[in-house]
Amino acid sequence: TTTINNLIIGRLYCHHHGTMKISGNRQHSCKLTFKQQSFLERNPRQVQGVVEDIGGTKVATLRGKWDESLYCNVTNDGVNSSAESTLLWEKHEPPTNPTRYNLSSFAITLNELTPNLKVHHWQIQLAISVLLSASSDTEAPFLPIV
Repeated sequence: TTTINNLIIGRLYCHHHGTMKISGNRQHSCKLTFKQQSFLERNPRQVQGVVEDIGGTKVATLRGKWDESLYCNVTNDGVNSSAESTLLWEKHEPPTNPTRYNLSSFAITLNELTPNLKVHHWQIQLAISVLLSASSDTEAPFLPIV
């Protein structure tokens, strides 16, 4: 469950709480528990989880904060195999020059139309236009690349 506070007045913020069940590749499943946040909580945004195999045996434990990082401890026969945790995910600071939708530079380049792609895009549009005009009596629309 996600709770959003101060919708009308004040600083808008949200917190997650409750249980999330994740079914993976039919061999493993995970049960994540998002800790309920309270006013007196010194360590908010906690998440803990257990990864189990198809037989219900605990394979790993997960712990962390949903807005900072998530760590994994692999277990053998229900016992932690190492005292050291593996970092699964970590929050990175936003870019110094944020975009309109706070996209990373990588996400922006996914939609970039490079000169090589422009040539191919033009050829595809031309082929579609020719095919459409050949199959109909009216002239097919052609969308030029700007």
